[in-house]
Amino acid sequence: MPDAEATDGDTSHEAALVDVVMLDLPVEEWRRSQQHHDALLREFALIQAAADEPDESTPDQVPARVTALVHELGTRYGRFSVGPEERLRRAVADGVERIDLTFRVPASARDASLQLRALLDEADEWCRRGELMTLATPSDVVEFRNRYLDEFVRQIDGGAPRPFGR
Repeated sequence: MPDAEATDGDTSHEAALVDVVMLDLPVEEWRRSQQHHDALLREFALIQAAADEPDESTPDQVPARVTALVHELGTRYGRFSVGPEERLRRAVADGVERIDLTFRVPASARDASLQLRALLDEADEWCRRGELMTLATPSDVVEFRNRYLDEFVRQIDGGAPRPFGR
């Protein structure tokens, strides 16, 4: 059974939904990835709020681009992840180690996943250079994040779900 469905008013390119299945997803790795992602977004929000008058280059800076992309993705795809993310939060609270999830998303989530991955990699480079207070994402969290986003790309491209390795 899908965790989320299209609603009335979807445009035709959004109406065709694809199931993306996460098999044997490690809940603690997801929690750590979300925790780092949230910390990065908080710092980016502070950077943008501290700018008295953004100059012409502000939209090209990583914090502004990541914040804008996350907002756009939340607006476009947020309703498709409500069910699975609620199940993940409950799994964290209940101490569940692994979970299977189904995301029912528009095919356009493929390109959004690629774009998010590239921007998060760029943000990590900012962290490594010391331009942010947030530390660069630990390598195991990057590996999880990439695998998670890559599953959206692979499955929307027609690939079969692959279980996360233990």
